[in-house]
Amino acid sequence: MSRGFSQRRRRSRKNLVVATANTTTYTKIPFVEADLLLVQEIKSVAAGIESMKKHVRRESKYTQLMTGPSVTTEKGGTSAGVAICATNRNVLGVPKDVCEFSYSLPESRVVLGMYGGLGKAGVVVGSVYLHTNQDLSGENNEILKALAEAVNM
Repeated sequence: MSRGFSQRRRRSRKNLVVATANTTTYTKIPFVEADLLLVQEIKSVAAGIESMKKHVRRESKYTQLMTGPSVTTEKGGTSAGVAICATNRNVLGVPKDVCEFSYSLPESRVVLGMYGGLGKAGVVVGSVYLHTNQDLSGENNEILKALAEAVNM
């Protein structure tokens, strides 16, 4: 140290790993390693969400989860369902609704969160699962409009 200045030690930070995965079942989530994971097709209806969260927390390093449950199909199967999974590196919270929105986000197709530690207020993150048998019109267009409105808070 010279001239009365103290040297500050810089914390070393590892890179933030963000991943997205269409897992087709929540049991595959623990196999994807990331700090922040955006998942589509969790295949867990509302009644099974707590069981799904327990499984993911027990089998992986993901401690924070936000989910949108799957829906039951006409044939009795499950479709869609989305999740945001995060390690304890940064806080994952709920974005604030600052106004009444014109469009609604279908919970089985979109989940949004605020991921802290990036910038002063964090960033909005989301997992989106569009209808695969459609182009960007119809239901997909409605999802995209609602998403644009929600992230433009």
